[in-house]
Amino acid sequence: MAESEVHKTIVPQKMAPGKIGRQVHLLANFYKITTADVVVVHYDVEITKAENERFAKKPPAAAAGGKPKTEAEAAAAAEEAEEANKAFVRFLARCSNDIIKALVAANQAIFSKDLQYVWDGQRNLYTTKLLKLSGGGGDEQVFNNLKVDIPGGRPGFFKLKVKRVDRVDLSEVTSFYNKKTGDISERVLSIFEMVFRFMCTGPYESYQRKFFDMSTRRPLGFKVNTNQIEWSGFVCLPVQ
Repeated sequence: MAESEVHKTIVPQKMAPGKIGRQVHLLANFYKITTADVVVVHYDVEITKAENERFAKKPPAAAAGGKPKTEAEAAAAAEEAEEANKAFVRFLARCSNDIIKALVAANQAIFSKDLQYVWDGQRNLYTTKLLKLSGGGGDEQVFNNLKVDIPGGRPGFFKLKVKRVDRVDLSEVTSFYNKKTGDISERVLSIFEMVFRFMCTGPYESYQRKFFDMSTRRPLGFKVNTNQIEWSGFVCLPVQ
């Protein structure tokens, strides 16, 4: 059983104590986070397959502009395109971090060494500084044929469209704890959760909402099918 510790109440409970039922003791994890009053820049990033024969497969006739001969062929082509899209979405869920890392490494003139960024694994990129992009008045840019070394696979080529969509002021967190405001917006809370998750994806292996520390794995003392079973400790994401 883990040990508990009573901390000073920073945010008082707004609801009155309950009068029905019985009291129970709860044990919760808390992570102290120190923040600065900073404005982060939000970018939308669209990742697609590059138009490169070494990576992208030749599309079916219907997708290439040709007409299928029968309704069955049209249905088969549509199903094939849908399955390919689902497979690519699953691929991005596993490897989008590697793609963003390759983008940053290949464009040091835009992503300077002192730039801090957070990637949510889907489409949202937050940076602490404004990126100097070449299009849309400096707010967007298309990166073609970005080569990425996929772990455990062959190199892939991707097309990324980066576009600035918003700026978010995080100073309301400081205002809240200084009792100048009474609440923190869901937008800001989601960014802090994203930061925590992104920080954990480096040293830990993620699965669902948990991060496993592979350095703590240990054998259980028995074998199944000649492969020894291992168990790893984990860090759990905070719940809003």
